[in-house]
Amino acid sequence: MTKTKLVELELELTRTTEKAYAVQDGSDEYDHVAKSKRKPKIFWLPKSQVEMHEEGNKTIFVMPEWLAMEKGLI
Repeated sequence: MTKTKLVELELELTRTTEKAYAVQDGSDEYDHVAKSKRKPKIFWLPKSQVEMHEEGNKTIFVMPEWLAMEKGLI
């Protein structure tokens, strides 16, 4: 049996539903062509695969590494 590697990411919670969290990574990307900031990308994370907890003023999400990679968070 292989053990799933977990990662902890500090993300901004923007919305929650019964089955998922909507988060953004807080990065403000600059679009050099349009010469403006891009709208932050929203990532949907299934609650069945993710644990969320708060540490002070930070919101931490713990998830399998494969999920973070699949969603483009790492």
